[in-house]
Amino acid sequence: MPTLDAIVCPKCGFEPAAVDAARPPEACARCGLLFARWRERQEAAQLAAATVREQAVNPADVLEGTAAAPLSTGLDAAARRALAAGAVAGLALYALPLTRFLLQYLATLVHELGHAAVGWSFSPPSTSCTAAA
Repeated sequence: MPTLDAIVCPKCGFEPAAVDAARPPEACARCGLLFARWRERQEAAQLAAATVREQAVNPADVLEGTAAAPLSTGLDAAARRALAAGAVAGLALYALPLTRFLLQYLATLVHELGHAAVGWSFSPPSTSCTAAA
C-alpha cells in the first residue's frame, strides 16, 4: 500500500508516522481537528479576502454573508482625465498675465453674486413697496 509522507495537522502540527494514501485520515489523531471542515473554512477565508480586495467591504460581513454593495472607490478614468484637463487648463490660463487680469473680474463677479444669492435667500420679504410722492 502506498503511504503519504507529509500530512501535518495545521492546528497542532502533529505528523503521523504513516498514512494510507487510499484512505487519508478525516481528523487529527492528536487534537481532533476535522480536515474537511478546516479546508472549507480556509477556502471561505480566501474567498472573503478576495472579495474584500475587489470590493472594499468588511471581511466579517463577507464571511457572514451580509456584505452590502461595494463601496465607491472614487472617480472613474474618464472623470479623472476631465478633472486633470480642467486643472491644467486653469493653471495655464492663470499663468498668463492677460487672462489672470480678466479672470480676476470674473471671480469678483461670481463672489458678489454669491452675496446677492444669500441675501435673496435669507432676507425677509418686503411687506410693501411704495414710492415716496
